[in-house]
Amino acid sequence: MITLVWQHVSQGALRGVLQVMGASLLLAVFAQISLPLIPVPVTGQTFGVMLIAALLGKEKALLATLLYMAEAAAGLPVLAHQSGGIHALTGVTGGYIFGFSVQAYLIGLSFERRLPAPFLWGSLVQLILGTAWLAVFIGFEKALFVGCLPFIPGELMKIALATTWIKKYANSSLQR
Repeated sequence: MITLVWQHVSQGALRGVLQVMGASLLLAVFAQISLPLIPVPVTGQTFGVMLIAALLGKEKALLATLLYMAEAAAGLPVLAHQSGGIHALTGVTGGYIFGFSVQAYLIGLSFERRLPAPFLWGSLVQLILGTAWLAVFIGFEKALFVGCLPFIPGELMKIALATTWIKKYANSSLQR
């Protein structure tokens, strides 16, 4: 009996680890998707965070984004444009990258509690964190105009796409 329980627990733990690792890999793949729109390119990172959070829940999505950041810090080319390195986390883009974890947790929590517009709130918080971090380097007004406002149309596109995808392909009772 104890062996059977242990096998069940260890299989569940292994499944969770594989889900987190797979989600981190998926996020790295989505980061390489870039649509060269004007005035700024739209990458797939936040779209990936949205899907991961909706499908895996707040804890696993948080762990996946933290693993993704650790991979980037270690120099693996997992960020947009196959970049990586500690400078990405400590430089002007660091706030946006750290914001992925908050975004993932908030979206997962919103789905768990069945709150309205989870992708919108998660994206808003991620943009605020990224813009605030950028403002430390270039000032608030410039950060707002180069690091926030130009990204809103692309973010709204990703929110609409993620919402449509989740409604179409995932059951209303999302499997975790």
